[in-house]
Amino acid sequence: MLESRPEALMECLQALTETEQGQRRSASGDPAGALSLLRRAHARFETIREARPLLGIVKADLAAAYGNLQASDKAISYAEDSIAIVAGVQRLEFTEASARMTLGNSLGLLGKRHQSEEQYRIAEAILKGRPGSANYLQMLDSNRKQVLDFATKRVADHPEARYARLRRNFPVVAILAAVVAIAYFAWWGL
Repeated sequence: MLESRPEALMECLQALTETEQGQRRSASGDPAGALSLLRRAHARFETIREARPLLGIVKADLAAAYGNLQASDKAISYAEDSIAIVAGVQRLEFTEASARMTLGNSLGLLGKRHQSEEQYRIAEAILKGRPGSANYLQMLDSNRKQVLDFATKRVADHPEARYARLRRNFPVVAILAAVVAIAYFAWWGL
């Protein structure tokens, strides 16, 4: 679709490069380093109407990066924006599930147990029966148990230790989001 708009094609290619670099940084445990790359990709994709699905992927990546940095409000905002774009789009089910897991994690850490559980339920329904979803389902189950346990018990004598364990799981979401995005780019030949 972008062949007739060479300037948009160049912007899209640059945004794809920045997205991939940002995903690699997130996957390597550097969410702060990933943010500048993902923000630039986000800004580029926002200007390309044909790249709306890619914008949804980058928003999910930004949500995961902010989640890794314990910036729950931003993680929630980007996850919700991603879901608004990718929900129900074939081939982006894993992106939607990833965004919903990030949303569930962030809501749970804020003590919003019921809202968190709803996002986990939706993500689980998306993933069940899909080929290649076993790792996602395991991660979802692990996150659900840890986050909801944290949201309901709030152990007074060890809150920092529990929060540290939860933070370690956020990179898994970022890694899986990166894998999904790379597979998506490969599928479309980008």
